[in-house]
Amino acid sequence: RGRTCNQTSAEPFAAGIAMTGTSNATADSGPMGWNDLFQPQTCAYVVQVLAAALVASLGVRAPRALLAILVASLVVWPISWFSGLPIEGMAPGDWEWTMFSVKNVIVVVAPTVPSLGCVIWGWGRRARQRMGWFIYGILWVNVFWTLFYSFDSDRNALNIAIGVNALSLCISLPLRVLSMTKSGVALLRVEHGDMTLGFGTSLSWLVCYSVWNSLFSAWEFQADHSLQVILCWCMMVFYYYRTGGDVRIEECFAMARPIQLSCYMLFEGVLGFVFGGPPKISAVLGQRYLFFIASANLFFSVYVTLWEIYLLRRPDHDTFQRLRLLDGQSANATGPKDIEACADPAKPVREVGPVAG
Repeated sequence: RGRTCNQTSAEPFAAGIAMTGTSNATADSGPMGWNDLFQPQTCAYVVQVLAAALVASLGVRAPRALLAILVASLVVWPISWFSGLPIEGMAPGDWEWTMFSVKNVIVVVAPTVPSLGCVIWGWGRRARQRMGWFIYGILWVNVFWTLFYSFDSDRNALNIAIGVNALSLCISLPLRVLSMTKSGVALLRVEHGDMTLGFGTSLSWLVCYSVWNSLFSAWEFQADHSLQVILCWCMMVFYYYRTGGDVRIEECFAMARPIQLSCYMLFEGVLGFVFGGPPKISAVLGQRYLFFIASANLFFSVYVTLWEIYLLRRPDHDTFQRLRLLDGQSANATGPKDIEACADPAKPVREVGPVAG
């Protein structure tokens, strides 16, 4: 377990959540130098980001190849078993190693195969509906199993709060799926022949799920495990802008999450061989993780700035044509797709570019 809590239930709430992994007496503190920040764990973050970008593209360009790669990735667990090499500090055969190996198989096979299968094999509506029930059932199980962590013998205020949050998600998810099914809405749909959209999760549910997942991962394991939540949203945004039309971002979750989590767990296992188990949560690891997030955001902000400079030099760009159309200044300046989107108030209008205005 990635945390050590010696406080009793009678101690204040702050004591229950103060430390995750080390005590105040042993936690590293103070400013860090450049050599302390650039460590192998930072390289692992970069690998995870590059891998997520690659599989996001493969998901729509080569889904068969991606599915084969993800299924083949499960070989890391037999390798660990027969070689005796630990993964992420988990020794082969112990309880945590067994639990995560089973979880890895479930994540890769259960939701990823149906999600990509809708695109690869072109299933009909009835088959897609059954696959939708199956995918959201696996999502429910993926949340429910965390309750065994949240309500164990080592209870404290934050632990219980995280568990109650998971319980609430487990209640609201089947209600959403049931209401969609009762209303006759298909749970899955294929867009443009290369993208699976899902309608079993609302945007509000996904926001709650993301915050809970980040807290649970950081509290029970390592602070940097919340990276998988960030990468999931990045992949959803990529698919969102790629589909266009009246697609909403939460509908991209059904394809983005299985692919992203399978990729994350794949490289987590491979990198577990290379770097061994990560250090427990401390100020040092926290600063490295925050430094990585801040650096990635800095690079993206530079890209956004360059995009705005490009728009400044292109007054005839589609972005401005759309805005002029909305103002009624140039009704003929955009293509048929933009005219259709603007004519129908039920369809959202988005900027043509990397970020929304």
